[in-house]
Amino acid sequence: MTDKLKHIYILLLLIIVSLLVFIVQGITTQVTTSTKEIEFNRMDDYDEQLGNITQISVTVHNKDTVNHNYTVSAFVDSIIFSNDTVEVSTDMPYTYSLTIPTEKKYTDDNVLIEDPTHSINLTVYRDDSERPLDRIEFKFE
Repeated sequence: MTDKLKHIYILLLLIIVSLLVFIVQGITTQVTTSTKEIEFNRMDDYDEQLGNITQISVTVHNKDTVNHNYTVSAFVDSIIFSNDTVEVSTDMPYTYSLTIPTEKKYTDDNVLIEDPTHSINLTVYRDDSERPLDRIEFKFE
């Protein structure tokens, strides 16, 4: 009878420890996933040489347990501007940033010499997937 009680006691201890591990893992996973996998940011600013500018960035947080390749495709006025692929580890986010002049430039005779950007499209892919993980478009007047 005592051997049977020992086995039941050990089994109950294993169940309690398993439940505690499961609860702690759920709490820590919830804390670490508070940031989004893809974060887009836009900041309007002024530069002495360029005039009004917009700084756009995308930050990739790899939420998986293995490293992944992420591709950030940037289109400026529907023309490919860059197509950067980088391996992102689970502990180190990657940030892609772009600075765009958004002010029209004129000569002294009021002739337009530089038309500003009208739209920026950023698309993020993971590994070799053809389906975008996330995308955003910024339009300028």
